[in-house]
Amino acid sequence: TSLHDLFPHADSDEQGKCSDDEELHGNLCYKKCSLLTTGRQPYRVTAFECCAHKPPCLAGASIKTKLCAGYAVSSDTVGGGCPHTPGGCLKDEELFEGMCYMRCSLLTYGMLKYRGSSSACCKQRFLFNML
Repeated sequence: TSLHDLFPHADSDEQGKCSDDEELHGNLCYKKCSLLTTGRQPYRVTAFECCAHKPPCLAGASIKTKLCAGYAVSSDTVGGGCPHTPGGCLKDEELFEGMCYMRCSLLTYGMLKYRGSSSACCKQRFLFNML
């Protein structure tokens, strides 16, 4: 594996700011609505809302108002969880609180897949794992 193979992929229209499966909205990268809704509501209106057509979205919207869940999530390629500021990690890393760390799934051979803190990996994903 070369270092080039580890660089994150980015859409040209996002200018390298978000992963291929993310979209920029309100200065954060979110998983694309088209992926979250299997193409039924491909347009992001808010952090929690996807729509069947371009905004304004008075009808045909789907809303899921959960923090770091529902439609307000980052892509699977960056580790899922909360939306993040633009900028990517290497493919073998995950973004956590604005920093890139080696993926927990790689560190623990798939036994602890989710990052709970900068120095802890967990079996399940919870918003407040380490409290």
